[in-house]
Amino acid sequence: PTNAVAVEATAVTFNAAAAGIPYPAVWWLRNGVPVSGATNSSYTFLAALADHNAVFRLVASNQVNSISQVVTSSPATLTVIPDTVR
Repeated sequence: PTNAVAVEATAVTFNAAAAGIPYPAVWWLRNGVPVSGATNSSYTFLAALADHNAVFRLVASNQVNSISQVVTSSPATLTVIPDTVR
């Protein structure tokens, strides 16, 4: 994923790609903690001020020849701009 900028209360999407045979299980991390329900290569949510400077990564895991393979993407930081228009 790449760094993103979003205005507060607008949708932001992070995308990453994973491939393999079998296709890997994927999940998103926010500041190192798994995001509940975020198990696709794309993750969309409404940006909140609490998300400012949060770091997102995608983790992909599969098993080949009884050997577990796990990779983690590079970090992507979210900058959230306060919505000051009333």
